[in-house]
Amino acid sequence: MNTKRTLAALSTALLLLTGCSSAPQQLSTSAPESAEMTEPTRPAEDVTVTVAVINQNDESLRDAVSRFNALDCGYQVELRDYSAYIDKSMSYEEDMGGGETVTVITGDQALDPVALRVQMDVMNGEVDLVPDITFEGNLGRYEVLVQKGAFADLYPFMEHDTEINTDTLDTHVLSLHETDGELRCLPLYYTIETAFGDPALVGTKENWTFDDMLSAWENAPAGTTFYGVSTRDYVYMNLLRGCLGDFVDYETASCSFDSPLFVRMLEFCNTFPSPLGYKADPDHTHDLFHSATIYGVANFRGTAEGMTLVGYPTEDGTGAFLNAAYNRWGIVRNTSPEKQAGAWAFLRTLAAEEAQQIRLPGEDGAQEEGVFYGENGFPINKAAAEHYAERLIAKDEQNVPNPQTAQGVAYDAGWLSREEYDRCMAYIQGINRLSTNIDSSLQAIVEEELRRMYADEQTPEETAEKIQSRASIMVSERS
Repeated sequence: MNTKRTLAALSTALLLLTGCSSAPQQLSTSAPESAEMTEPTRPAEDVTVTVAVINQNDESLRDAVSRFNALDCGYQVELRDYSAYIDKSMSYEEDMGGGETVTVITGDQALDPVALRVQMDVMNGEVDLVPDITFEGNLGRYEVLVQKGAFADLYPFMEHDTEINTDTLDTHVLSLHETDGELRCLPLYYTIETAFGDPALVGTKENWTFDDMLSAWENAPAGTTFYGVSTRDYVYMNLLRGCLGDFVDYETASCSFDSPLFVRMLEFCNTFPSPLGYKADPDHTHDLFHSATIYGVANFRGTAEGMTLVGYPTEDGTGAFLNAAYNRWGIVRNTSPEKQAGAWAFLRTLAAEEAQQIRLPGEDGAQEEGVFYGENGFPINKAAAEHYAERLIAKDEQNVPNPQTAQGVAYDAGWLSREEYDRCMAYIQGINRLSTNIDSSLQAIVEEELRRMYADEQTPEETAEKIQSRASIMVSERS
């Protein structure tokens, strides 16, 4: 089962947690003295902390829970499975082997009964049934929860913690997740969302504006394509869709889809052929630029070598995003101080250096059960990230071969030079925005109106106006 499908239910459920009452009750978020120790001090009475899940098939999460519970420190983590409330008509069962079957969710509507169940628990006053920890599923809805204060501030916990704090975690990434000075979620891993191109086509300036992109397109050689198939829908999908969050402000519950920039982007999309009746296979050989999700320093090397990182075109040229989607954890503010203390005791283990270290193939312990290895994101733990990079650099300096095969062709991929690492770190520190993908219902509004524009039923200006009207109502209701 796709893990992202599993996680997508979590914020859907918690959205209704905040939506059925006024601002969440303010409870103490003081960190327990136990946070100063690797193994938390046992509380006066045993405390069970719950994590909301849809099915319990996430092996890495189960392993993390098992390791924590084995400490027998007075806190026990329990996975609360809400899969029984999924609308089965909107999902299907998948055989995982070994007698295990999981439910694969096929759409947001299948999750509505899950959200309804959480809402019922809260409305009936059964606070003990509300999960104490949630991790992110749908980013747009998660932002609503963050702005409404559904999650406790994690900075007070870190102030009392000698191992997991602002000295040991990447403070730049943490700062981007702040709301009103509070850190209401803990990003464990993150990626870079950017675009890159050949300097001969896009120039050498990193992080271009929308005007920079237009200039590059207008001056590109004949035959240059825009993501393989230059039709309106392809241009939208690869240029604009990832930037939709820029036009939604969950803090003020407002939208700006009627802004001059959004209208200009739609006008640009509309200069391409309509997709209706257009038949062609994508050919990316002559693309102006390519989008990229960069999962780590080695992946950065493979993507950025010899290329200009132009980012996604914006009005101010801010370019790239950092994306911690599906890797952010929050402690529910409405839960008790004792449960918050236990929740932090568990979350801190996920951000520890040992939990976040990346193993290289062939290294001792590379196949150790429960240890994260491979580039699935940049670790938030600075020591884990730096230790991994230093080992790659050492292999590069020692000229150790890195044999790889692509499309049947063997080659030496190399490792990571000191210069490439420095470039990667500087690029990350220069990124000052998060990828804020909007929830699927709002995205559906945008794309429904765009289909009318594709069919020449309405102009870009009319399309922007209708999106703004409909989206503003939805964002206001959900905020």
